[in-house]
Amino acid sequence: MHVSDLNLLGKPDAEIARVAEDDGYVIVTKDADFATYPAIRVMRLSIGNASTPILLTWLERKVEGAFSRFTAGGMKVTIE
Repeated sequence: MHVSDLNLLGKPDAEIARVAEDDGYVIVTKDADFATYPAIRVMRLSIGNASTPILLTWLERKVEGAFSRFTAGGMKVTIE
């Protein structure tokens, strides 16, 4: 799901974080600012500028390990 699917595109980070917390979403972002919200799960992508196809290929190789850290109780995961 994307922020635009929730009518949150362009909304402040605090509002996006509130919805993520209330509805149990994991925020997937390149923005380090979401790490300041302690009650939400955040997967931060540390890849720099990349096209969508390159990003998706890169993420497919790493996402399973990242989600296993959430299952183990982690709230913040950085994928490098």
